[in-house]
Parts: sequence; structure tokens; C-alpha cells
Amino acid sequence: MLPTAIASLWGDALGGLFIAGFLRAGVMFQATCCINSLAHLVGTPRYDTQASARDSTLTALVTFGEGYHSFHHRFPYDHRSSPTWWHYDPNKWLVWAMEQAHLVQRVRTASSGSIARAAAGHRGALE
Repeated sequence: MLPTAIASLWGDALGGLFIAGFLRAGVMFQATCCINSLAHLVGTPRYDTQASARDSTLTALVTFGEGYHSFHHRFPYDHRSSPTWWHYDPNKWLVWAMEQAHLVQRVRTASSGSIARAAAGHRGALE
């Protein structure tokens, strides 16, 4: 409704509805599907050999951190896409900053032991 209301100010309410409303939603949906497809095609399945999700720095750079998808599938409750601080994941950094500012509480993360076991189990499956 907001795009329609704003565009009606210059006499193009339908243009606002179709372009800023429907087209925006369609493009965002396609981008989301594209990100998920890339995260299952490009990279290495680092934490779970049974899943098709993969980790890729290149995909992470293009998708604002979503390229570390193997970790996300293995630890879906963790707010991070990657456990390492240097991996490009703006959402991880934003949640961390909000936690430091006491704007969010009870941020869930996987334990370092369970992450190490998942990574070691994956390496053992490849050998």
C-alpha cells in the first residue's frame, strides 16, 4: 500500500502498485531462490556430507554472507552463517553488535565442540 500511496502523490498510483509493489516482490522472490540455488551448487559441503548445502566464499560475497550454507543447514538454530569471525557475513556482525548494545537477548550459537565434531566428521567421511 505504501508504494501506491507515495506514487499517487504524482498521479501514478497504479505505477506505484505494479512497479514498486508487485515487481519489487517478484524480484526479491527470484533473488532469494537464486541465492538458495547458488548455495546448494557452488562450494564445498563442509559440515554435512549428507546435505547438498555448500560453503563458498565467492557465493558469500555475492549474497551478503549466505554462501556459508553448509553451516546454516548443520546448525539451523545458530544466528551465524559461519562460525569464523573473518568470513563475510554482515548479518552475523549486525546481530553481534545488537547483542553488545543490549538490543537483543539470548542469541543462540552452536558450541565450538559441536562445530569441531561436525567438521571432523565431514573430513573423516571424505577420507
